[in-house]
Amino acid sequence: MRPSLLFLVGILYLNCFSQISDKEIASRLKRIQSEIPLDVNLEVRAQITDYQKTTKPANIETIRKFLTFDVALKEVFIEKKVPVELRFASISLTNFNLCEKGVDGKEGPFGLRHRTAIKNGLVITNYIDERRDVLKSAAVFCKEITRLHELYRDWRLAITAYNANEDDWLKAYSLAGDARDYDMICSYLPDIAKNTYPHFVAATYYASFYKEMGYKARPTAINTGIVPVSRYTTLEHLSIVLNVDNKLLKEL
Repeated sequence: MRPSLLFLVGILYLNCFSQISDKEIASRLKRIQSEIPLDVNLEVRAQITDYQKTTKPANIETIRKFLTFDVALKEVFIEKKVPVELRFASISLTNFNLCEKGVDGKEGPFGLRHRTAIKNGLVITNYIDERRDVLKSAAVFCKEITRLHELYRDWRLAITAYNANEDDWLKAYSLAGDARDYDMICSYLPDIAKNTYPHFVAATYYASFYKEMGYKARPTAINTGIVPVSRYTTLEHLSIVLNVDNKLLKEL
């Protein structure tokens, strides 16, 4: 086959692949046995389309980091008796970002606020921020999302309330007449908050079907240990001495 023809066939294949139907997306989501409704709407579709860009480095990095911790995360959610699919919130809320600050000063893969972290016993000092600890932040997230679910009796409302700015949430809830009506409450929320649940559904799809979407991602094999540090040094220096990638060392 001539190179130009091969290129054209490749483009047509990718175009067809990217046009996966809402029906197929819904069918795949139905295969996930979950207590949480996984509905497809325009915002879910738009976010999945973004995840389908397999050449996008950020998408590849997100799934790689998530897979590295996925087994341990699942154990935390099972222990806390929280639907295991909610661990995918670490993708939808922060793209599994461990080190960078998020909106409203949130930190860690589950986007924990300072007050929430302190209330639940995490240590935050000039040197330590345990919101960046994947398993500790997951445990706090489980506790908070359980509390919100007990309050609103709807996982969609629980995850939206968790992510929304507190003032925005209270205002929207009040305008909705204190009704536990997901659509009504969201109609009064800013876009970043009202899209919390659709982005979670898209992240659930992405994490569950990344192979079908064309990703060849693998978890990073990590053997960890504790080494005493007796004098001032930097992570850059340690990465050279230990022969460990500086970015990975920072995440660990």
